[in-house]
Amino acid sequence: MDEMVAAICAEIKFRGDTNSVQLETIYFGGGTPSVLSIVQLERILKTIKEYHKSNPSAEITLEVNPDDLDLDYLDRIRALGVNRLSIGIQSFHSSHLSWMNRSHTSKQATNAIKWAKEKGFDTSSVDLIYGFKDLTMAQWKDNVERVLNSGLNHLSCYALTIEDNTPFAKIQRKQNIRLVNDTNAWKQFEYVHSTAIQMGWQHYELSNFAKEGHTSAHNQSYWNSKPYMGIGPGAHSFDGINTRSWNVSDNWKYIDLVNSGNINYHSSEQLNTIERQNEKIMVGLRTAEGISLELINNAMNNKEHPVHSFLQQNLAQISDNKLKLTIEGWWQSDHIIGTLFQV
Repeated sequence: MDEMVAAICAEIKFRGDTNSVQLETIYFGGGTPSVLSIVQLERILKTIKEYHKSNPSAEITLEVNPDDLDLDYLDRIRALGVNRLSIGIQSFHSSHLSWMNRSHTSKQATNAIKWAKEKGFDTSSVDLIYGFKDLTMAQWKDNVERVLNSGLNHLSCYALTIEDNTPFAKIQRKQNIRLVNDTNAWKQFEYVHSTAIQMGWQHYELSNFAKEGHTSAHNQSYWNSKPYMGIGPGAHSFDGINTRSWNVSDNWKYIDLVNSGNINYHSSEQLNTIERQNEKIMVGLRTAEGISLELINNAMNNKEHPVHSFLQQNLAQISDNKLKLTIEGWWQSDHIIGTLFQV
């Protein structure tokens, strides 16, 4: 791990030589960064501050597993400047955690929230998963209500998807884990939406909920096409205009490249005008803000275009000169967004 941290710090220094933008958010993710020791985490943060300008009130998020947390650890990362956690709980029920191959227990999940609140990480987020066969509505209600009543201010809910050729796919085949049917998955999605709204939360993006003033600044920078810089193996960057770049994903190849002084991005692509427009449609319709009608003017001028059917079916609405999806539209967002893409 020390070799990886050294390589990451070397890349941070290199990127600092070419970056003049003030950092507004810092996010430790893409794996299990809470396995970093306090000394390693401190080294990375010090390197960032030494070679990059950053907002003194920057949102600094650390993805954590519940079993990595204790009160002392929280005190020490708070002292380093971490002010937000993303806690990968997924479920409070032991039977679910077992087949998900999660290393934490239900008690550790409960304690993680309790301790985060106690140590002042109020704006932290909890991840939950729904849409699998063994999740009853009673269990889902319990999961959701525990978070909404926890005193934390952000919740992310993701429908279970199983990608081919992944460790999770092997678990799925071995244990015959089945996805729930669309009707029940919709009921689970609609439940968290309606319950969060009733309790005064905002459903501000397809998978994200927050109390007012506690939306994720880091996530919104992606959705608003702001430039971002990725550090580490497989990390992606965007210049805010049309260029995406990314590092090699293999850990040891990444370390070898950095050690040899070859820190330039492994690959990059230039997005053309249509690709950028489609990306704005895809990302924008996942948010409560929606998209400007200017992005789909041609569709609006064609009365036979499916967008008019979406409006009639209450899958979408127009307000503030923007097209926005309703909750029912969000549930069918993949299909709706695909029909609006330019080719």
